[in-house]
This record gives sequence, C-alpha cells and structure tokens, in this order.
Amino acid sequence: MYNKIMNKKYTLSLKPIMIGTQSFDFSRAYIVGIVNLTPDSFYDGGLFLSKDQAFTQIEQLVNNGADIIEIGAESSRPGAKTISIDEEYKRLNPIITHYSDHFDTALSLDTTKAEIADLNLIVFEPKTVDFTDF
Repeated sequence: MYNKIMNKKYTLSLKPIMIGTQSFDFSRAYIVGIVNLTPDSFYDGGLFLSKDQAFTQIEQLVNNGADIIEIGAESSRPGAKTISIDEEYKRLNPIITHYSDHFDTALSLDTTKAEIADLNLIVFEPKTVDFTDF
C-alpha cells in the first residue's frame, strides 16, 4: 500500500497570477530571496539594517535568480521578542518606499501583523500577492 501511494503522480492545477509585469504560472519552483531587517536574525545576524545594505543584498539576490524578494523586519527565531507595529514599520519604511524605484522583482512582506501586511495593498498593490491561499 505504501509503495502504491508513494509512486502516484500528483498534478496541481493552479491558474497563473500576475504580479506587476511578472507571470507566475507554477510550472516550476520559484526562488525566494530573503532579506532580514532585524538586528537579531538567526540567519544573517543583522547584516542588512540600513537601506543601502538591504538594497545591495536585494540586488545580489535578484542577480542570482530570485523571482521574489521577501523582506522581514521582526525576528521569528525561537525566543525572539515581539516588536511594536511602529518599530516594524520603521524598519520596513526606508526599503518599501523606494523598492519599486530600483527593482521590478515581486516583493513579499514577512509579518504577523495585519497592519504591516496592509502595506502590501497600500504601497505595492500591483506587485505583491498573498501566497497563503495557495
């Protein structure tokens, strides 16, 4: 029975979506480049706190093939302290207000706060999408 289940081929039919000028048809895996704007990130240890540092990293990720850039401003590492909406916005604002001036790559905001997620609709409506429905 296990071999029968494991050898079955599954086909997923999703409609293509447009994010800005980019079409995502789900015919392949997409590469997400992650930039943490947190001083206590478990991955990059706060290397991208300034706008210039973040943009340099984003440019490198895009040049290396990232299809989507995900930006997070609150650490999700175990034991990390929750930050306020104002603090998260303060970290994100320098990046998101100038992002589309420099990059065409789709942008995703990694957050647990509805007020921050709404920035996708306010600032980047044509270039962002919520992938949680997929």
